[in-house]
Amino acid sequence: MLQTGESVFRGTEAARDQLVRFAKEQSYRAWATDTVRWSDTDKLGHVNHLAVGAYMETGRARFMAGIEVADQIFVTASLTINFLRELHWPDPVRIGTAVLKVGTTSFELVQGLFSGQLCIATSTATLVLIDGASRKPVPIPQLQREQFASFALQAS
Repeated sequence: MLQTGESVFRGTEAARDQLVRFAKEQSYRAWATDTVRWSDTDKLGHVNHLAVGAYMETGRARFMAGIEVADQIFVTASLTINFLRELHWPDPVRIGTAVLKVGTTSFELVQGLFSGQLCIATSTATLVLIDGASRKPVPIPQLQREQFASFALQAS
């Protein structure tokens, strides 16, 4: 049985090292907040995994609100969530978001979901920039690359 605050993650040492980095508040420069709703919980009182995904989406949406590209759209191509601890109602949560890497037509975000001082979950998402009309990937413009650089994952 898990003790309060104990992580449920079991994986390779390299994966654990990366999760440790992602689970530190000081790694993030962009922040959003959300509130655990009663409807987010299951019959055991734990927050449902889909709700955790919605909190991460709140963080991504707030982050992307400041990134605009004319006639183009960023779409989510990949999303991974690592569940580290339980979360309960009515805990307030904070979502940290940072840019992990930028490619030609896509970039990768990393996020940490925090309740109090504990990291509840981490997430990585790959977003691809597509042309609004053709729906084909297009290169990320220099202005957005500079914006992403200012939100790079901080060294621990």
